[in-house]
Amino acid sequence: MAEVSDLLTGKITRVLAYGAFVALDGGGTGFVHVSEISAGFVKNVSDFLYQGMDVKTLLIGEDHDGRKRLSIKKADAILHEAGLETNLNPSAGAEAAARKAKTEAAREPKKARRQTAGFNAELPPPMYDELRTEAGDRFEDKLARFLKDSTERQVDIKHRTENKRGDGYVRRG
Repeated sequence: MAEVSDLLTGKITRVLAYGAFVALDGGGTGFVHVSEISAGFVKNVSDFLYQGMDVKTLLIGEDHDGRKRLSIKKADAILHEAGLETNLNPSAGAEAAARKAKTEAAREPKKARRQTAGFNAELPPPMYDELRTEAGDRFEDKLARFLKDSTERQVDIKHRTENKRGDGYVRRG
């Protein structure tokens, strides 16, 4: 059984916004929190780690449920002092960035299809057809016409609702 402060190796199985799960070589799994990935600020975990990446971690503790808490940051410090290769060398970051770019490129056509499906950006919505005028109209003219139409609609709505509610006083003889 692994003791606290043991160096363990494993493979990243799942990357989340707040950390990553690691399948350890000796069996079992552990979790690396986002704060234990790098000494610098980690905005996006997938910028540093990717699924399937081999990592060397340091066991920093166990939860009350028996889950292992791991640290890549502390393992890198120990490996660096010993003169060995660390996890987050520049090539690992480049690999992660390349994988991320590849997945984003694969998703791009889906986004484009979703945005253009059933929508024609050249035509305005039908409710504005009556406001459409020649290109020579000034903005002030369009605005005045809109305000006039809007006021007329509001008056019509007000008359219809007042008659239905019986808000007005009517003398009956």
